[in-house]
Amino acid sequence: MARYLGGREADVRLFPPFRFDVRDERLWKGTEELKVRRKPFAILKYLTANPRHLVTQKELVEAVWGKIAMSESLLRTHVSELRRLLGDGVIETVVGRGYRFLLDVQVEKQVVSPSKAVEVRALAADLIGRSKEMDALRQVFETALNQKRQIVNRRSYKACSGNLRFPSFAG
Repeated sequence: MARYLGGREADVRLFPPFRFDVRDERLWKGTEELKVRRKPFAILKYLTANPRHLVTQKELVEAVWGKIAMSESLLRTHVSELRRLLGDGVIETVVGRGYRFLLDVQVEKQVVSPSKAVEVRALAADLIGRSKEMDALRQVFETALNQKRQIVNRRSYKACSGNLRFPSFAG
């Protein structure tokens, strides 16, 4: 359900007209950001991870509060708050058993920019005797533009994998 983005998992769930950003803890209705308190947010996170399925009260309490004793009225209060934010017909109460999130939930797709050709500036063309190094740098840069991981040896500008030991430049 999640995608990797900038060192952290991105988890954005869509159920129009809502956009639910789990990682950044934000809920949007169109262009308006809705303020959601911590526990209702955790409840919505769990329900949207299990759309159209019955989520028992016990299961929801364990997911949000852990294994502690608490009143069912507290859970009902937080679900009521979510209903006020989301509107009618989004969360169904299954009397005596639990809740069901009624909307279809989709995961936002990562937008991948198309590969760009690498252009060498005129200044780089004037570097006499460095065409091999410039070609190696161009290849490394093109690989990076295609969002492929690589380790580059700074001595030879060759992409490689595995453990590298760089010489010390202390003098």
